[in-house]
Amino acid sequence: MSSREDHDGGTGALSSFVETVTRELRQQIVSGRLAVGTRLTERSIAEEFGFSRVPVREALRILEGEGFVRTRSPRVRVVAGVDDADAGDLFDVRSTVETLTAARAAEHATDEQRAWLHAIVQEGQERLLRGELEALPGLNARLHTAIASAADSPMLLGLVNQIMPKVTWYYTAVVGERALSSWREHAELAAAIVAGDADEARHRMREHVAGTRFAYLDRTLRTASVTATAPVEEDAARSAGPATIDGSHRRDHAVWRVRPAAVPLLRGARGGVLGGARVAVKDLYALRGHAVGAGNPVFLSRAGREDSTAPAVQALVDAGADVVGIAQCDEFAFSIAGVNEHYGVPVNPRAPGHLVGGSSSGPAAAVALGQADLGLGTDTAGSVRVPAAYAGLYGLRTTHGSVDMAGVVPLAPSFDAVGLLTREPELLSRALDVIAPDSASEPITRLLMVPALMRRLPQHVLRVVRETAESLARGIGAELDLVQLTEETARGWYAAFRTVQHAEAWACHGAFVEANPGALAHQAEERFLAGRALDAAQVDAARESVEAARAAVLTWLAPGTALALPATSGPPPRRDTPNDEFGFTRQATLELTFLPSLAGLPALTAPLAEVGTLPLGITLATVPGHDRGLVDLARRAARIQQAAS
Repeated sequence: MSSREDHDGGTGALSSFVETVTRELRQQIVSGRLAVGTRLTERSIAEEFGFSRVPVREALRILEGEGFVRTRSPRVRVVAGVDDADAGDLFDVRSTVETLTAARAAEHATDEQRAWLHAIVQEGQERLLRGELEALPGLNARLHTAIASAADSPMLLGLVNQIMPKVTWYYTAVVGERALSSWREHAELAAAIVAGDADEARHRMREHVAGTRFAYLDRTLRTASVTATAPVEEDAARSAGPATIDGSHRRDHAVWRVRPAAVPLLRGARGGVLGGARVAVKDLYALRGHAVGAGNPVFLSRAGREDSTAPAVQALVDAGADVVGIAQCDEFAFSIAGVNEHYGVPVNPRAPGHLVGGSSSGPAAAVALGQADLGLGTDTAGSVRVPAAYAGLYGLRTTHGSVDMAGVVPLAPSFDAVGLLTREPELLSRALDVIAPDSASEPITRLLMVPALMRRLPQHVLRVVRETAESLARGIGAELDLVQLTEETARGWYAAFRTVQHAEAWACHGAFVEANPGALAHQAEERFLAGRALDAAQVDAARESVEAARAAVLTWLAPGTALALPATSGPPPRRDTPNDEFGFTRQATLELTFLPSLAGLPALTAPLAEVGTLPLGITLATVPGHDRGLVDLARRAARIQQAAS
């Protein structure tokens, strides 16, 4: 036996050597000193460390198990690339574990630990100002470990220590674009812990983890290096082997919960009118053999596999469409942002760097990316119309109650409706024939605008909306009139709508929210809690106001008449829009989208306008049951636009 092999004598010594080699190689991989693809041979590593091959072989086995090394052939091991399937799982784990450690740290940190957190943050900010980015991943790990130490829980500290090498590896990959924002978030997080505010610390940590997830997904999409992302549910067929969509291997965990693969989740019947159409189904619909996640990993973890498929989905499948995947959505569909702190923000190919909108964010992104032809979503207060507007798609909210909502997770049943998303109106027309075959088709000859609903629009956006409505009216030979509605009345209708929506949302999901504190993102939880705060008298009064408003709106309309509204208060916001600024945008948009929902109208958003180079959708809404008239109008408008161009 060689002298180096003699060094390995004894179990304790061997374990120590294995630990040394594992730790040093891991650090070199995480820091980038060992680049992706670097060949790792037992002989060269053994010579470098002065050990035999025995501890080296064991260290490489450990690192392969951790995902830092992969075997290219029986005799060749190389440094692995960052795996995006692992990334999605890691961010899910971090969102759960580290939000808890942050809250516990706020409750249990000693004065010494608080001072230590402040010192780490200060050093990180100083290194950032000096441009010493290479120091930040290590400081990031120190800060997160210090927070876990302050939580006064050996189990939580052990979990954080276990995932920290991977956290550092992923942070290193995005440190250039995340440095400034991450250390600002670190300062806000440390301030909440120092102040002893557990709820704020939990919120800040969740936002911080989400920010890193978003940056990482952006990076992978920009470099076209995204690998197949592991599904959340246990779907073995989805994790076996690479699959392509239109020749692309890109997968976005923010778009798909169960990704497309070589075999559809549900294969369409042969010979149907939708034959060959690929459908992305929002993660609210029941699919036989799959769980429903509703955009929340805790809800998903407790959901069993469905015994049957929702009727709306089955109708598409019976007409020949293939269900290729289950697409992400905002939590319980209670948002129009298209931001899910657990799974990320989908890319918007029509407006890179901008939000795609929600809550049907996943289906919209899938259709816009060409990964699906048809998106099946839901629309309560704009959840199909907003992403259609932001992504330059056609988005139809069907007449309330016209399409069976059985097998769909509800939000506010008084307003929930099935919705469709497509890139062009012809497929939308065929899909409507399938899910609402009795829809009427009265030609639209009169358009109505409601100035009171557009009071928050910037002047340049308002000008584009008016010019587009006038152009559309001329193109189809329709009258264009104004509806006289006071701003005070419009505000009252909106308040009543939101009251009923919040009350019904709490009735549907309040038990889950109360039983699982912290399971929802902070803002989503706040919306549900607003429903809990309402008393019966408030809700009853609001319902009366909604009924009166619905009756009033229906007096404006007749077959052949349609409202023409901006789908949103402006073009899609940037992904880095500050919360307060987006809050204004969200409010102004909801004051536009609520009216068709309140009145139970079919409403179609079409990509008819632009602000600069960004899309601005126009929504058309008409009397209940006349969805077909809107789709026919969209087809006419598309032909007019094509001829003009």
